[in-house]
Amino acid sequence: MPPNNQLHTNPAMAPLFNFKRRGRRVGELKRSAKMKRIRVNVLALALLCLAVVGCACRSANTASNSDEYDEMRVRAFEMGRAFEMEHQASLVIDYERPDGILLRIPGQTELITTSDEDLAGAVRRATPKRDYAVVIIGKPVRYEFPEPHLKVKVDQIEAVLKSQGFARIVFQLMSATGRPIYRE
Repeated sequence: MPPNNQLHTNPAMAPLFNFKRRGRRVGELKRSAKMKRIRVNVLALALLCLAVVGCACRSANTASNSDEYDEMRVRAFEMGRAFEMEHQASLVIDYERPDGILLRIPGQTELITTSDEDLAGAVRRATPKRDYAVVIIGKPVRYEFPEPHLKVKVDQIEAVLKSQGFARIVFQLMSATGRPIYRE
């Protein structure tokens, strides 16, 4: 075996046989392994926390999605009911604005355009059948007439239709999410 000083002549071999340096290096490796375990434990704890929070959020989202689904089903039912009412009506009035009112008879393609002033005359000429009328109130009318004024406008339209002999009148609101019934 060569003397101890000859081992240090080769720089690549020196760290292996220098026990003082090697001991320090082993201690560093032990500290490094401890730090690695701490990092792994912290990462595992963080992932566990994220998983728990994710599960809690998912259950809240599931309940929210269920409520949204129920709301969608109700809207779809109302929309189907609105179209069924329109199909059964003797006269359908699309009331978009006071100077551009469209009257139509379900099953016919002809449209009658009228204004507020001539609504009674147009209704009288449109159809002899007076069972049931559906009035679809468009968004422009709702913007032009805020809620207290809209009620007055609906009362006026209802009075005109009742004076023409309609027994049943339904008012629907046109909206992006469907056609809810305003008054039946």
